[in-house]
Amino acid sequence: MERTMTQSLQTAFLHATAMESALRGYTSGVLSLSVFLETFREAFAAYSAAVDSKPYYPLAEIAAATLSRSYNGLESLCEQALDRLPRELLDRTTRLWITNHLIDSDGFNFTGPGGASHFGDMRQLYSTPIKRESFLLSALDGAIKPAPFNYENLLAALRTVAEGELATWALCTEPDNAFAYIDSLWSLGNAFQELEQLAKLEQLNARHVQGGQCYLLLIPASRNWLLVNSYDFSELSIVLHGDTQLLARVSDCLATETHR
Repeated sequence: MERTMTQSLQTAFLHATAMESALRGYTSGVLSLSVFLETFREAFAAYSAAVDSKPYYPLAEIAAATLSRSYNGLESLCEQALDRLPRELLDRTTRLWITNHLIDSDGFNFTGPGGASHFGDMRQLYSTPIKRESFLLSALDGAIKPAPFNYENLLAALRTVAEGELATWALCTEPDNAFAYIDSLWSLGNAFQELEQLAKLEQLNARHVQGGQCYLLLIPASRNWLLVNSYDFSELSIVLHGDTQLLARVSDCLATETHR
C-alpha cells in the first residue's frame, strides 16, 4: 500500500510540474488562453486521478474556465495556484513521510530503540503540568510553569534555521494509546507565524482521544528537524529534535530574542 501511495505521489509530481509550467506560461504571456486551458486541463485531470483526495483550491476553478466565459480574475487565480501548488504537494508528501518515518507499530515514535532521536539529538524546551485537563484552570490556579521563552520567538528561531523553506503543521493523536492517527495537516500558510496552531492541543477533547497522547508537530520541507508539542491531558511538553548544531543555533536565537 505504501509503495502504491509513493508511486501515486511520484505521478502526481509529474503532472503538477506540467500544471506549473502551463500556469507560468499563461501568466507570463507566452501561452494564449486557449492553449493554456487545453494544456492545464489535461495535466489537472491526470493529477486529480493520481492524488488520493480532491485537489486544493483554486486548481479545479482554473480548469473549469472556458474560452467563451472564463472566470473574472483568472490570472489572479493562476498566481494563487503557483503559490499554493508546492504547498499542496508538501501536504501530501508529509502525510506519507510521517506514516513511513514517525509511526512505529501502534504509536508515534520520534526516537530509536536506544532512545536516540531519529534526527540526531533532542532537547526538551519546556514542560508543565496541566490540572484537570484544563489550561484555563491551570493558569488560574498557578499550576502552569512559566516558559523560559516566548512561543513566537521559538517559531522565529526555527524560521531562521529553516532559511526560507516551507513547513507543515501536523495534528496527530493516539486514541486510547492503541493506534496512531494523523488528524490534520496544514502547509498552505506561513507556518512560522501561526501561533494559533498551538491552540489545537487545548481544543482536543479527552474523550475523543480516549485519554491518549496528542501531538502537534512542526515539520520543515527538508525534514532535518522536528518540533514536537505533546499533550496527554495532564502534561504539556515541547521537545525539539535535530542535530547538535541546529539545537545550538535555536538556543542562541532564543537567547538573543529574550535579551532584546
